[in-house]
Amino acid sequence: MATTKDDTAQDKGVRAFFNRGGFWRFVLVMAVYFAIYLPAGKVAARVADRSCSEQDALSSVGTILVQFSVALIVGSVVLFAFTTFMGWNAEILGRQSIYRSGWIWLAPIIVLTPIVLRVLGIDWGGRAVSVSATMPATGLLIGFSEELLFRGIAVKMLRPGGYREFGVAAISSLLFGVSHSLNVLSGGQLKTVGTTVL
Repeated sequence: MATTKDDTAQDKGVRAFFNRGGFWRFVLVMAVYFAIYLPAGKVAARVADRSCSEQDALSSVGTILVQFSVALIVGSVVLFAFTTFMGWNAEILGRQSIYRSGWIWLAPIIVLTPIVLRVLGIDWGGRAVSVSATMPATGLLIGFSEELLFRGIAVKMLRPGGYREFGVAAISSLLFGVSHSLNVLSGGQLKTVGTTVL
């Protein structure tokens, strides 16, 4: 299909719109992402064997794929397609310079400590090897999509919106936390979701 002059102008208009950045433009990107990501999981659950949707999430590779991975794959592809369309991949995925970066290692250490303790406490021998291999891969998809949206796209869009670095960090972190309130739609308990958001 040939690209017309009007199509090219529209593409430039869409790119120009998002390149102007700002809070509300990012919220629009976030809303569209979740409008695609959340139903993808529901569609996967409807299409799949019913047992994959209702069993314990770690009972088989199929249950992991249906309950977690499919939506994450769709979401990751959507976000990567958006950043590719915008021409942002080199900047977002490239090495980032961090001002006074020594203290920044404190955050990953604080976050990783309970994760490592949790991983060490899991009875990996009680699960099939395929399940034990699929779950960390799914975890990487969670990290990729969340970091691309909230540490990549958000930062890229908030900076031209006139926010200083502290504002960019605070707003992107706040939106990251608030986005977890959507877990209520997946049947999460309000107390657990509230703690996660906090």
